[in-house]
Amino acid sequence: MKQLKKIIVIMLLSLFLFVLQSAVFPHISFGQVVPNLIVIAVASFGFMDGIWYGMLAGAFCGFLQDVFFGDFIGLYTMIYLFIGYMNGKLNNVFYPEDIKLPLLSVVGSDLFYGSVCYVFLFLLRGKLSAGFYYTRVILPEMVYTVIITMAVYPLILFLHRVMDDGFRRNNGFE
Repeated sequence: MKQLKKIIVIMLLSLFLFVLQSAVFPHISFGQVVPNLIVIAVASFGFMDGIWYGMLAGAFCGFLQDVFFGDFIGLYTMIYLFIGYMNGKLNNVFYPEDIKLPLLSVVGSDLFYGSVCYVFLFLLRGKLSAGFYYTRVILPEMVYTVIITMAVYPLILFLHRVMDDGFRRNNGFE
């Protein structure tokens, strides 16, 4: 039952962040750069809850992005699955009080996301302006995403703690 509740919460929060990123944040972009809330969510679920939940969040978010914004189904799902998996590997070194790991994790995940998108969406189509893409798209998005992470991460952490505390109370662990 705990797993089902956690899955539902992950999917609802992922859907909310997807809508927020798609509908609201384009209107408050800086230089046409929008933070990647989905990377924040998938990375957070991965290192807070483990590989399985990170990959679940990655598959769900990636599929949403593929359906609504992708040229073909699978690219974003693959990227976010990998991000969820890699951040899930960090679950054993996760300390809720320390924000350095989430920030570094989001930086690495966003850099990976931007690099893979560049390779599959631009480089393979003959657009070789990697320097331009990194300085005008990937790095500004990464900085904006890290700034937004400082506001979104505590909310995801709070939700994570509420879910875990409710489980402990209901099963007599406290």
